[in-house]
Amino acid sequence: MSEEGDDNIDNIVKLVYQYLNMIKSEAPSKWIYDEMNNLGKINFTFKDKEKPISFVSSLSADLHIFSFEHILTAHYYLTKFEPNLIESIYSYLKPEKMRLTASSKKYQGQTDLIEKWYGTEYKQETLDEQKIKDLNSCGLNESFHLPAKNEYVPEDLKLIKHDQAKLTNQPRIIYSTPLTRLWFKEDTKFLLPKVVIKVELRNPLVYFDPFHFNLANLFEHLLSDSLNEHLYNAELAGLKYSISTTNYGLVTSFSGFSDKIHVLLNTVYDKITSFKIDSQRFNIIKDSVSIDIFLCLIFRKLFRTQNFIFKYKRDLLNFEAEQPFKHSAYYMTLLIAEKGWSK
Repeated sequence: MSEEGDDNIDNIVKLVYQYLNMIKSEAPSKWIYDEMNNLGKINFTFKDKEKPISFVSSLSADLHIFSFEHILTAHYYLTKFEPNLIESIYSYLKPEKMRLTASSKKYQGQTDLIEKWYGTEYKQETLDEQKIKDLNSCGLNESFHLPAKNEYVPEDLKLIKHDQAKLTNQPRIIYSTPLTRLWFKEDTKFLLPKVVIKVELRNPLVYFDPFHFNLANLFEHLLSDSLNEHLYNAELAGLKYSISTTNYGLVTSFSGFSDKIHVLLNTVYDKITSFKIDSQRFNIIKDSVSIDIFLCLIFRKLFRTQNFIFKYKRDLLNFEAEQPFKHSAYYMTLLIAEKGWSK
């Protein structure tokens, strides 16, 4: 949470209850149930392989909750639409039953208890009765509404048949111009209605000097931040995307069901070409991006995660206190890098 959010916890909680009031004001929607059930069945039918140890561990935990015959499908299939059962849960979603946890450095020195195992300092307080009354009467917020139908849900899940004689073991160029080169490789192993697309927009200015590299990283973060709200439905429908800067330019990656991948791709590139920076979001992102962005980039590549979250500046400034193996990995990467910007 940002510092501004930390100072507005009461307003955030109020917004949560206003959203709950909006949900309670409308009867449970059958189309939402059908859409969730459809997505669950699709994700189960075309589920990617998991690591055996993670798969067995999760199934073992689920055996405490679900019956054996439903253990594989419990998290994917919805068996029956019961609006009365859904509405019965509403009685539990009220301020009187709420436990609010706030964690921040601003509470340092105000604690009076110590947690048994980790020695974490904390304090417990009973919620103010007036706050509970205010939350019970917070009403509705005109900005909140139920989502529209998900345009990213795949409909055509048939596999495209390829001429076996033309299949190759290596990617091949199917389109080439002085400015563009398109590589393609058919899937002959997994045989799922899925696709992976990776687009690299090369621009030497991105890594020309530290100034341009910082600007490129700020652009990446602001763009990704602006897309989060718009592409939430895409993630629900099994589509994924990532945007990252490299030494050579900007890379956008897309994966998921091939039927609607073009909708996701068009949405992202429409946003890139028409992107306008929000000054408020810029100030928040600017403070969250480290002075040493290259350090973050090194560790993102080192641990091979596309969903690397950039820590706040105050955390990254503590790099000198990190474990020696992180220091050695960082400086070793700098030594073998063709070109790199550091502190």
